[in-house]
Amino acid sequence: MLVRTLMVPGIRDTQCGFKLFRDDVAERLFGLQRIPGFGFDPEVLFLAYKLKHRIDEIPVNWKDVPGSKVNVLDDSMRMFFDLLRIRWYWKIGAYRPLRPRKENG
Repeated sequence: MLVRTLMVPGIRDTQCGFKLFRDDVAERLFGLQRIPGFGFDPEVLFLAYKLKHRIDEIPVNWKDVPGSKVNVLDDSMRMFFDLLRIRWYWKIGAYRPLRPRKENG
C-alpha cells in the first residue's frame, strides 16, 4: 500500500520478480537507479512512471517456495526508508537523464 501511495499508483505488486523492459528503457532506468536490495523494484517502477513510460501488470502463474529469507519487520523498515530516499532523490534532482551514448567510429 505504501509503495502504491508514494511511488506508483495503480500497480498492485511492485515486488514481483517478473519485469520486462524494452532495451532502451531498461538502459535508461537502470542507469538512473541508485537503491540496492528490495528497494530497486519500486525505484525502477517510480522512475518509469515519472518518465512517462507505459507500465502494465500481466498475471503470471507463481509457485511459492517455502523458506523466504525476508524478515518482515527489518525489511519493511528498510523498504520504508528506501521509499523516502527515492522521493528525496527525485525532489533534489539526483535522477539526471542519461545522455545518449556516443557511437564508435
